[in-house]
Amino acid sequence: PFSWSPDGKILSFGLGVATDRDIWILPGPGAAGERKPRPFIETQFSIFNARSSPDGRWIAYASSESGQTQVYVQPAPGPDGKAQGVGKWQVSNDGGLTPRWPANGRELFYLSGQSGFAGKVMVAAIDPGPAFRAGVPQPLFEVSLGSRNAFDVAPDGKRFLIVQAPGQEETGSQPVQLNFVLEWFEEIRRRTGAGK
Repeated sequence: PFSWSPDGKILSFGLGVATDRDIWILPGPGAAGERKPRPFIETQFSIFNARSSPDGRWIAYASSESGQTQVYVQPAPGPDGKAQGVGKWQVSNDGGLTPRWPANGRELFYLSGQSGFAGKVMVAAIDPGPAFRAGVPQPLFEVSLGSRNAFDVAPDGKRFLIVQAPGQEETGSQPVQLNFVLEWFEEIRRRTGAGK
């Protein structure tokens, strides 16, 4: 799965073999018509990381169609699987992955110039008006991620969540151990003897 539309009626997801993925949609709860998967963008290239804009009018995604992975925006799919408008715009100019929208939809953040998952977080000003326009992308900061999806932007567009494996730059990708405690209160009672 890539993302839900803001109204929760359409889920976009990747479907394909190995790295060649297309964007498909699945109408969600409350969507009119039959709830079955439908293709949205089918090409011979790899397409991934689709994200709906906050107003639901646009979808940003990464595609290898130019020979280098770049970030594109086009009108978002409707429940019938067809774009709600025409056009497609390339936002990145030096490679791009993992597009992310802040809540105002006036910027688009993405990762660029990656070697593995190291690169720059870029931002392009967006005019989402009737005729979509994107400004020239600007670098914000350098980053090294645990995976291409280990990055997101807060709704205000001023803070970022970045997941990075400890020491990853020096040692390469290392497995990270996460411990989950289930039934937390029961564990506390058992260890403290409370409730006896």
